[in-house]
Amino acid sequence: DAGYATAYFGKWHHGIQKERPGFDYVATYRGQGDYFDTKFVISESMFDPATFDTATKGYVDDRSIDFLIDYLENPQDKPFAIVLGLKGVHEPFEPKPEHDGSYSDRELDTAANWMALPPWGDFPAKMPKDPLQRSFWTSILETARGVDTSVG
Repeated sequence: DAGYATAYFGKWHHGIQKERPGFDYVATYRGQGDYFDTKFVISESMFDPATFDTATKGYVDDRSIDFLIDYLENPQDKPFAIVLGLKGVHEPFEPKPEHDGSYSDRELDTAANWMALPPWGDFPAKMPKDPLQRSFWTSILETARGVDTSVG
């Protein structure tokens, strides 16, 4: 404890792990969550079973940011550290309705290093998706656009 209040908002990048160690306050969800109407855990104690499954409406990253803003609008009595984990872009990709189709008429080029794989991991079995799978790549771009517009 270094004297900071700590808070975590959004996607936890450790699978279905229930605990959020090191955080005093959380507004998060288990596993991948859903892009729309995700059930959040909102709690000062991840171990209180009454805090699970808080229903929300709308796009998951918007709700994560709303919870973060609510936290910031409440006066803190000590310095704080906040972590925000956004779901976009995690498969299956679902863009915000206002971004759906926004890349459908754009030309997509293959990056010069398309087939250059990193020297670690089991990549021969996990080759990148075919650059010609247009709907796959446009859904990634449209979902990433939601992250861009959320954080500025």
